[in-house]
Amino acid sequence: MATIVKAKAPTQKDQFAKMIAVFEEIGGHDDLIQFCNERIEKLAKKATSANSKKSAEDEKFFDLIADVLADGKGMRASEIHKVLAVDNATLTVQKVTAMLKKMVDCGRAVKTVDKKVATFSLAFGVEDTEGEDAE
Repeated sequence: MATIVKAKAPTQKDQFAKMIAVFEEIGGHDDLIQFCNERIEKLAKKATSANSKKSAEDEKFFDLIADVLADGKGMRASEIHKVLAVDNATLTVQKVTAMLKKMVDCGRAVKTVDKKVATFSLAFGVEDTEGEDAE
């Protein structure tokens, strides 16, 4: 039986890079090469802007979840959602779960599974220093 491998679709950046290679090979198309380079820069800028906006939003949710978990007892994602949904109607359990996974991956939270029930708590040594004066 043959294995079918689906090819990854080329990105716009890849397409512009190929066009630059063709124009350089042909020669005499400096204006088109410059255009392609400008488009690649715009694509990179757009991606960076979207990522920084997403990171800022994620950090806000990290802080909200950390505030809920600050009491030290472990909570399930649905319990955290119930507490946070009062102030944030657009927040879903799936979003809370995704944020908790990111927090566990970066070491800000700990996931404990007991009898198929996952609970989350803040990782030891993680302190919220926001609002404290630096001395």
